[in-house]
Formats: sequence, structure tokens, C-alpha cells
Amino acid sequence: PMKPWMVDMMLTALEVQRAGLDVSFGLDTYFFGRATEAGKEIIPLETAESQIDRLDQMPLAIQEQMLRSSLNGLAATRSALSEIVTLWKRGDAAGLERTLLSEFNGFPAAYQSLVVERNRNWMPQLDACLARRSPCFVVVGAAHLVGPDGLVTALLRKGYRVEQQ
Repeated sequence: PMKPWMVDMMLTALEVQRAGLDVSFGLDTYFFGRATEAGKEIIPLETAESQIDRLDQMPLAIQEQMLRSSLNGLAATRSALSEIVTLWKRGDAAGLERTLLSEFNGFPAAYQSLVVERNRNWMPQLDACLARRSPCFVVVGAAHLVGPDGLVTALLRKGYRVEQQ
């Protein structure tokens, strides 16, 4: 009764838990909690519904291919998660790019929909955020930051100065 993308997400969540990671300690959850506690305005870049729609509207054949790929790589998922955490802590953008974007190898339509289009859709909101007098803080998944289609590259192309801290 479930679509392949949902099964894929459930399996990934289980592997995250098996790797000893707790989604309640994710950066998005952490910063959402901090912003809420501080009474900060939270402006989502997109709705949960739009995220689900992107997955749900992918052709069934691609959803099935991605699920098969995940099933074949379950053993490697835990080590990949550990590597991603290590790369993130080290600030290794090139390593993150290589690791995160390799997940889309063989799935260009998924990459286009889940990364490229979403990044493009977010740029007007980021421009507005950067034009504000008061500072704003943006939280996105690491795969959205790296690579030729990443937000960092898009911001640089628009003339913004971007520094890794």
C-alpha cells in the first residue's frame, strides 16, 4: 500500500537509527527548537506538503529504482552516514559533495527535482533574507549547499561573498 519513496525513507530512517544517530538531534530540529525558544520568526523555504509532492510525483519507475538501489546498499548506508557526519564536522565541503551527490548517480531526474529545482525555488527567499536589515539564519540539508547546483555556488554567481566558518 506504500509508494516506493515512502518505503525508501522508512528504511533510511531505520539505518540512521542503527548507525546510532538520533533524528531528534538533527541540525534542523536543534535550530528550530532554539529559534522557537528565543521567539524568533521562522520562515520556511517550502512546506512539508511540497516536499512530499516532489517525492510522490516522481515517476513510479524511478521510485522503484531508487528503492532497489537503497536495498542493495543498506550495508553501506551506515558507514556512509558516519562518513557524512565526519565530513560535516571537519568542514570538508568537497568530501560532502562527493559523498552526498553520489547518492543521485543514475537518478538525474531525482537530483533535478529534489536538489536543483528546490535550490532554484529558494533563491528569491534567500535574496529577500539577505536584503533584510536584521540578520537571518538559514538551515538546509548539506546536499543543498555543495556542488555546481548548490546554494553556495548560486549565491557566489549572484555576487554574494560566502565564507565557510
